[in-house]
Amino acid sequence: MKPMIALNITVALAIAATPAWPQGSKSRAQVKSETVEAIRDGNVPIGDEGHRANEISPGRYPAKPVAQGETRAQVKAETAKARKAGEIPVGELDRSPREISPRRYPAAAAASSVSRAEVKAQTRAAIQAGAITVGDGERTLSEQNPARYGVGQGAPRAKRRHAGAAASAASSRGD
Repeated sequence: MKPMIALNITVALAIAATPAWPQGSKSRAQVKSETVEAIRDGNVPIGDEGHRANEISPGRYPAKPVAQGETRAQVKAETAKARKAGEIPVGELDRSPREISPRRYPAAAAASSVSRAEVKAQTRAAIQAGAITVGDGERTLSEQNPARYGVGQGAPRAKRRHAGAAASAASSRGD
């Protein structure tokens, strides 16, 4: 019983703390002007079905402004482009030619957030590190040839080769 009383008191305090009207409420004059405008435009519901006056008798009220659409030439150009890309549904199945035979149409280009130079740099770094998968795609270059990529050996083979060449050159000179 005590938890129920505590809950009721908490709810009562929460309700009492909230304002009766929203903070961004409109003034009486604003409400009156909006009501007059709604009546003038026919945007007030009439009857029990919720139809508006301008829907029941559109001739009695000013016409609603129509948004400017595309020109006929623009629509024709878009339609021709969509038809060429196989995006317009055909037949009774309501499937586009692209869905029916996707090999006939080029793949849709995906927008990239990385520049070409960044991709090239990342690819070069991955190749040098041996992080590129080859063949069946299960193993990377460094997994297939750990000696070449220096996996577990400190330095890659190319660097060791140069160090070895320097050592052999020094020994041949008699250093």
